[in-house]
Amino acid sequence: MDEELKALLKSNLHVSEESLAILKKLNAARVMGSIMGVVKWVVILAVTFGTYYYFQPFLERGLDVITNPAGILEDALGNNNGVIDPNKLSPDTIKKIRDSILRE
Repeated sequence: MDEELKALLKSNLHVSEESLAILKKLNAARVMGSIMGVVKWVVILAVTFGTYYYFQPFLERGLDVITNPAGILEDALGNNNGVIDPNKLSPDTIKKIRDSILRE
C-alpha cells in the first residue's frame, strides 16, 4: 500500500507541475494581451491626432470657404458698389484669392 501511495503522489506532483506551467503561460499571454491592447489604442490615438495636426490647415481653409465664402474679398469691397479696388487689397487677401483660383 505504501508503494501505491508513493506512485499516486508522484503522479499527482507531475500533473500539478504541468498544470502550473500551463497556468504560467496563460497568465503571461493575458498580461501580454493587456499590454498590446493599450499599445493598440495609443497607436490609434496618435495616428488620429497626428493626422488632424497634419491636415488642420487644409481643414481650416475649407471651413473658412464654407462658412464665409465672401470673406476672402470683403475687406476690398467696402462701399464701392461691389467694385474691387486693387490698391486696397492686402497681401494676405491677394494670396487667398490666388490660392482659391488655383484650387479650382
